[in-house]
Amino acid sequence: MMAIPGMQREVDMLIGTLGSRNLGQKGGEQLAQNVVYYVPRVRDLKQLEALIKAVFHSPAWVAADVFQVFEMAQAIFQWKLEISEPSLDVATFYRAWNEVFAGAQSWSLAQVGLLAGVISTRQRYMDVQRAVFVDDSGRCEELYAKWRAQYFLPVWEQLLVRKRSDPPAVDILALLYAVLSEEHDRKLEWDLLAQSLFRQAARYVLTRNESGFAAVHLDAVAICLKRALAAGTPSIAAKVLENACYVTYELSQKEMNSLGSRPDYAARYYSNTMFVIVLLLEGCLSNSRAASSWRHQALMCLFYINFIVHGFGREGFDTYQRIYQNILSVLGSNIEVFHASLEVLNGNIWPQGNRVNDSRILFMLDYMEAGLSAMPLTGAYVEHSVMPITQRYMHASSAEIREDAYAVQLALLRNACQEATFVAWKMQHLKPLLETGVTQFVGGQLSETQLVALYQAVVSQLPFLSLWDADLPRELLQFTYQKILQFPKIPTKAVLCECLILQCQFVKDKYLPGWLDNCLELIAEIPQPQHGALIGKLWELVKRSRNDLAIRWWYTKGLKNRL
Repeated sequence: MMAIPGMQREVDMLIGTLGSRNLGQKGGEQLAQNVVYYVPRVRDLKQLEALIKAVFHSPAWVAADVFQVFEMAQAIFQWKLEISEPSLDVATFYRAWNEVFAGAQSWSLAQVGLLAGVISTRQRYMDVQRAVFVDDSGRCEELYAKWRAQYFLPVWEQLLVRKRSDPPAVDILALLYAVLSEEHDRKLEWDLLAQSLFRQAARYVLTRNESGFAAVHLDAVAICLKRALAAGTPSIAAKVLENACYVTYELSQKEMNSLGSRPDYAARYYSNTMFVIVLLLEGCLSNSRAASSWRHQALMCLFYINFIVHGFGREGFDTYQRIYQNILSVLGSNIEVFHASLEVLNGNIWPQGNRVNDSRILFMLDYMEAGLSAMPLTGAYVEHSVMPITQRYMHASSAEIREDAYAVQLALLRNACQEATFVAWKMQHLKPLLETGVTQFVGGQLSETQLVALYQAVVSQLPFLSLWDADLPRELLQFTYQKILQFPKIPTKAVLCECLILQCQFVKDKYLPGWLDNCLELIAEIPQPQHGALIGKLWELVKRSRNDLAIRWWYTKGLKNRL
């Protein structure tokens, strides 16, 4: 195929320029742009081979930014895959590059960057090949695998060992590998990689520099960091985890003390930060020699970034949930370990009310709810260590914080621990808890749904607690009945009637007809549509109880036709 004479001259001039060493920054940038333009468009094979060789061996890249060389090579191949004007076919183009790589006797850092840029286009090649079949030979995908396995990895490892005392060079090599990292890679310099990638990720988090190579490829950096921490030695993972606690604390404090405009915690910088920290923690806790003590540090990292996670949401965030459950499996193993972490969390909550501080409170309450639901407990621990926290936040101005504080109370109620002092605490605590709940419901601080959920949790405990105090169900019924009389307005009365009906399930038979009569009398005073809904609730109670006395009562009252 004959080349156009004008273009041939321009390419020859470009080959000559590539032999220059001192072009300056602007000259180097212009040279890279010319390379990206001409290399994919050359139509003569011999000229292409000469140009590729000149590009690969050009001294101009010695003083250039390695990542600019990476991006230049990446752009060359992307343009080759996408341009439609006449030129050499893709398979021929790839073979020409392969000849240069195969013939290289030694490799500079810039040449490794160039090769990494080429290999980084593999997924783009596969996408284009599936769509328009640009490679008739079907062999280019094999070349990508060959370039990575036979040239990039061996040369990269040699350079990394040689440059290990040169942190800037190590950082460059670490980022180049991160972009090409694959899960099946084994026996690499994982510790060196972990330290370098964490250093660069931490720099991103603390400086918010969105323009650097690490920021652009942060997903790849985070994934590679996770793999390096999981595969490396525990001492390095422990050090990284310790430093991650510092980085997340600094970020959280900076956000808490910020006096600027209200930040958007869903913005790219914050979501990037969240994913980096979460994947870092997964890597540390996946290390086969992870220490139990690491769970507390991991907990603190999640605590400090909860102002981001809270807005993002945990629902469907499987990696986060795995880490959180891993942490709880250790920290929730006994009261002493759990409480040591709880004290640290509580000690890092400040008086000022803003979104960051509120997110810390919510995280702590969630930790309490998750840990206290199944842990062996004593009455003294709950009364002196748990209740001061929950009672403080049950009266918070934030509805979300109040709801989470109630969730801790419900977790305590559902805890099946039968330790005598804890059972005694439960029995003494039920009425004051319902008192607070009803008062806040009447005052508009607790929703109907939340009050009903509170009563359901209390009722679920009555079969067991009535073994200790047979009169407890009736006393609580009397309490609710008095509250209905105290607050006779229809919306409030209807909700409290539903709560009263819930409680009738565990009344002794000799008192049951009387309490069912009380419910029916109260319902009679309530207009539609609440009236019909409450009759339905009453029938559900009777049906669910499978109590002959209750069923007879239902039909005796002629309620069948009122459903």
